[in-house]
Amino acid sequence: MAANSQSALMSSLVLQSLCGDVMYLIADAVIVWRAWAIWVEKSNIKWSLFILLLLDIGVTIADIITDAEFDTNPNTRPIPTETLDWVGIVLSLTVNIVATLLIAYRAWAHHRSIQTFAPNRKTQVR
Repeated sequence: MAANSQSALMSSLVLQSLCGDVMYLIADAVIVWRAWAIWVEKSNIKWSLFILLLLDIGVTIADIITDAEFDTNPNTRPIPTETLDWVGIVLSLTVNIVATLLIAYRAWAHHRSIQTFAPNRKTQVR
């Protein structure tokens, strides 16, 4: 009975870590998708976002694997899990900052182009 509860505890720890990491990956993919949709005509920006997202996915998958390995067998430690955690955080933050800045720049450029047509006219949207 004790071995069974220990196994269930390990499984729940692995599942908890997996769900948190997958949630961050989905959030990163959504923000990259939004920036990708706005920058349709610029292939270099789209490729840069795609490469950043692939790096983020790769590091997150490596982090999930090492965390699961460490949670199930604490004596093995192939790669320091803290290093992968920090690299994953930095990559996720970089993806979010780059994509958000690209979206903000496009919104600012659109606002500026509208101001040239009707500088003093206020609409309900503004």
